[in-house]
Amino acid sequence: MAASGLTRRDLLDAAHRAGHKLSDRQLTDWVSRGLIANATIVGKGKAKGVEGRWHPAQRDLLLNLLAKRRTMAKLAPLYNIPVFIWLNWSDFNTYVKVDQVRKALGSWVDRSRTVPSVSAARRASEVTVEQAAAPDADRSNRRAAVRVLADVAKGAPFDAQQLEDLSQAIVSSLSISRIVDLVASRYRAIERYEGYTDAEFQNAREAYLADVSGDTESAQNHDVRQELAAHACLNLLTHLGTGERSDE
Repeated sequence: MAASGLTRRDLLDAAHRAGHKLSDRQLTDWVSRGLIANATIVGKGKAKGVEGRWHPAQRDLLLNLLAKRRTMAKLAPLYNIPVFIWLNWSDFNTYVKVDQVRKALGSWVDRSRTVPSVSAARRASEVTVEQAAAPDADRSNRRAAVRVLADVAKGAPFDAQQLEDLSQAIVSSLSISRIVDLVASRYRAIERYEGYTDAEFQNAREAYLADVSGDTESAQNHDVRQELAAHACLNLLTHLGTGERSDE
């Protein structure tokens, strides 16, 4: 990127002008999480050292993230934004690149990708139950479903009737076979996350685009877009795990 890119000071000033509170420390934290891309290091001139510069589109992303953060109790949903942009539009601009997506998705699953597989299985089960369950589903039933599905992800035998009962208890919109398949794919992806190559991320993106093409082409359907945006991390994680299974 040319030296005409934006400096750290430019990003902070843009945030402040838009009415957001953003400290230098918070900006550094968001870069480390993949919410904002790493800066490109450029020379400041002869004997003047170097500094980081960002593509102007990253400023727009930052302002979008800050605006969304005001309405969200947790940081986790924000990771969907750069991932969604990369999944749907990375062919057309330099808004978000794969290295940023690797960090953002990694941050989204961070509490399980660096610990033993039992935690990876639990996290895969949690995100699946979160997706499948009705908003008013009983918490104890949710927890029971997570426990059973975590065992299934690790290869334990399971009782189909028990899964059926749990599925009905949380008012699942997905079939039992689909729930089991999703958990297994997400478990594989979380457990192996650090080992995925950029090419495998690109393959997962292509599989995602093929999977949703009917939905997105049918419509400039706002509801469809909103649904895909809200589950971008989940969708990419699933396609990473599914792609690995297809190679076995």
